[in-house]
Amino acid sequence: MSESMLISFLKMLAGFSLYSKNQPIKLIRKYLAGYIEQNIGKKLVEAKIKEFDHFYQGIQESQDVENRLQTICKSITIEYSQQQRFLLLIYLLNFFIFSQNSISTLKGNAKNDVLDKLALWLKLNQHDFINCKHFALGKLHAIPQKQNLLIAAAQNPNLSDIQFIEREGIKGYLSFLYIKSANLLILNYNGTSRLTLNEKPIYSKNIYIFPSGQLISVKGITPIYYGDVMRALLHINEKEIINLAADDITYRYPGTQQGIKELSFSGQSGEMHGILGGSGVGKSTLLKLLSGTLEPNKGRVLINGNNLHKNLNHYKGTIGVLQQEECLIEELTVFENLYLSARASMANITDEELVKLCKEKLFELELSDCQNNRVGPPENRQLSGGQRKRLAIAMEIIREPKILLVDEPTSGLSSTDSEMVMNILKNIALKGKLVIVNIHQPSSEIFKLFDSVLIIDKGGIPIYMGHPIEAILHFKRETNKVDKHASGCECCGTTKPEQIFEMVEERTIDEFGHKSLTRKISPEEWHKKFIKNNSKPSRTVEKSNIPKSAYDIPGFKKQFTSFFRRNLITKVRNK
Repeated sequence: MSESMLISFLKMLAGFSLYSKNQPIKLIRKYLAGYIEQNIGKKLVEAKIKEFDHFYQGIQESQDVENRLQTICKSITIEYSQQQRFLLLIYLLNFFIFSQNSISTLKGNAKNDVLDKLALWLKLNQHDFINCKHFALGKLHAIPQKQNLLIAAAQNPNLSDIQFIEREGIKGYLSFLYIKSANLLILNYNGTSRLTLNEKPIYSKNIYIFPSGQLISVKGITPIYYGDVMRALLHINEKEIINLAADDITYRYPGTQQGIKELSFSGQSGEMHGILGGSGVGKSTLLKLLSGTLEPNKGRVLINGNNLHKNLNHYKGTIGVLQQEECLIEELTVFENLYLSARASMANITDEELVKLCKEKLFELELSDCQNNRVGPPENRQLSGGQRKRLAIAMEIIREPKILLVDEPTSGLSSTDSEMVMNILKNIALKGKLVIVNIHQPSSEIFKLFDSVLIIDKGGIPIYMGHPIEAILHFKRETNKVDKHASGCECCGTTKPEQIFEMVEERTIDEFGHKSLTRKISPEEWHKKFIKNNSKPSRTVEKSNIPKSAYDIPGFKKQFTSFFRRNLITKVRNK
């Protein structure tokens, strides 16, 4: 939580408590002390409670508490997104769970209920607000949109329209709710197991945010990952699922030691995987092997159990590849780049339908405002780096490939643009696609977006594959770090992915106390450590048909017409 959001929460809590007239000030201070100590830090408790007292007194002295609370909410709607507003509401709901007060006991009918008024003043999506309110009260049966609800337990309760994940050993049950308008996943636990989220304890009947990249764990129980819950909630069609697997593939460029060595990998629809490693370790080579551009010297690449390289033409519409350098035509506008690219690769769609589809994609990727701007040459670009990257993504995903391979999507982008691009790719995955991203050194937020990461060391040697958070713990344990049980900051959950490479490439010290050129642990040793502690990363997949591509590839005549038209416009404009 940022400083400004904390202040907004303190103001809302003060106004809300005074307006509802049923919360003792001592109880509020007790809750705040515990919350701030657990989530922000013990040192700030006293200062933040003083700030709360100041807001509380100021609102108390005003003659119109309702008007003051409405003014606070109005300022929040100007400053914060729908997601941040829901977060503030959830923090308030947790206070009432703590104080053991039922929301339904507040005086007045639904129209006058203070929570309903807050939702109205904060301009929250009403369907999601009603879902969230019932969820907080534990009234799962009363939630109208049960398709956004999931339960994880030892036994299936067989509740109508509610998704289920089985986890043997859980005492009680975990319930999850997806707040669609805010793209938030929240959870509630009823039981006695000692569950942890981001290495912090989960207390029964509290509401928690379940962010991307995190996992819920307890000794002896298979962890519950964010991706597991989201894939179940988004109802990915079983018939449309694609499984991509690399089975002990090896590739060496002739006359060199560069390439990939005995690498196994697997992924399926609805997942986003990251390929991490330093420069020259073979990340781009692996993408070429997975796309069929290169054929392995040894091993196989399988799609739904079928050998990719034995029938490449059959998979042309299945795999999309987004290169590091965007293939954009400088003389064309944003819309023309997308439309003419799509026209050359999509046959069974009318011109009117294609124009509509292009406009929808541009709106989805926030490019509508610049759709008539020319891309422009390097010395006179009319698009930012982030806009160019989003246009390149639109050109690749408009034909609906089942697998999207992306090479260094954040290269040359600002941190804000990088996060935006990666969130777009994550959303593509959650819509039922398999996305594999080659990335050099991701930030904490980007790192946690991946369902799993494959880390490659020098010589193309794989040294880890698994959940991102567990990757940090794995390397800390193997190098015997003091904080080997902590994956990130205890307060904010921020991780440091760069620590992985620091540990992997740690050097020995010579007799004079200087770092030598020799690594403490070689790539081969890292590989052995990973294999020793982990089973082979693969899924057993029976041979099955590949889901048909949504669009057919045009014949020679249509493709020639599209390319001719594109080149003619380019030549006319390039005087």
